[in-house]
Amino acid sequence: MKIDCRMLKPTDAQDYRRIRLESLQCFPECYGACYEQEKDKPELFFEQKIQEQSEDALMLGAFVDSELIGLCGLIAKDSTEYILVQMYVKPAYAGNRVGQQLLAKAKETLRHLSAATLTLTVYDQNTAAIRSYQKAGFIERERVANEISMVFSLN
Repeated sequence: MKIDCRMLKPTDAQDYRRIRLESLQCFPECYGACYEQEKDKPELFFEQKIQEQSEDALMLGAFVDSELIGLCGLIAKDSTEYILVQMYVKPAYAGNRVGQQLLAKAKETLRHLSAATLTLTVYDQNTAAIRSYQKAGFIERERVANEISMVFSLN
């Protein structure tokens, strides 16, 4: 199976919305947003950013053929640090290194933007995601309540 990872384009915005809402339905415990609140919004945050092709809020997608199967959002904290958000891979594609390929594309994209650091927060019960992030080179920075902050240095 060939997986293509790239920045989402304005023509991908509706596919993004569909898979984002799916992620909130499938794994509500993994995100800081709620399906019931998001589904009725006329436009989700990243839908707008995808339309604008913003460099401060980027959404990467993983595709098999033309099907969007995974997401990886990046939000600029400042000119040198980005925060990884909305990481998701459709359950049918779990175990196929889709997440690792999205993380590699995120690192490549941020190097191109001259960013130095990529950070994320993950719930401590999400052990599969934690293992995936560790495999990609993220290290734990701190724990607060049930959240783990992780960091990857791009230098």
